[in-house]
Amino acid sequence: MNGGPETYQDISGIEIEGLDSQGVMDVGRAMKQARQRGASPKYRGHGHSLNANSDVSIRQQIAPLPLTSILTLVTTDITILPQRTFKLTRLVLVDNTDFEHSIMTVDNLKVGAENQFINNGSLPFQACAYNAVGCGLTGNTAISGRQLTLTVNNRAGGTRVVTGAFYGPAVDSD
Repeated sequence: MNGGPETYQDISGIEIEGLDSQGVMDVGRAMKQARQRGASPKYRGHGHSLNANSDVSIRQQIAPLPLTSILTLVTTDITILPQRTFKLTRLVLVDNTDFEHSIMTVDNLKVGAENQFINNGSLPFQACAYNAVGCGLTGNTAISGRQLTLTVNNRAGGTRVVTGAFYGPAVDSD
């Protein structure tokens, strides 16, 4: 966190200010504060209906990808099924080769049936490296049970083992 006030509007449909140092915000408290400022926040959607005393919070979470072997010149779908509402904001990938010179590509990224790329093409793995700069994205929200599918192509010689994770805010109801 950068120390300043942060906002999330992506999942809740209301602007939420003042995340704590752990990236957690009590949505009910934020709605109450918004009402005190004269706003009329509403949160309805994705199976959640909140009031000012709700126990729902939004926190940055990780959705790990399974370790997947991909044969030479094969395209493979890697799919996960989030167990809570999740907003994709970053993808980090790793393969078992000299990553800097990898010719592995991401050919598609979908939330449900919705493509997250704005055009056809292949994204090199280096754009999804842990140390890549400016590689964030704002994907569609995956409600609980909605698949996230990553299509990966091994253009290299030899089998590659791929893993990684999706990062982003998730609705956490206690």
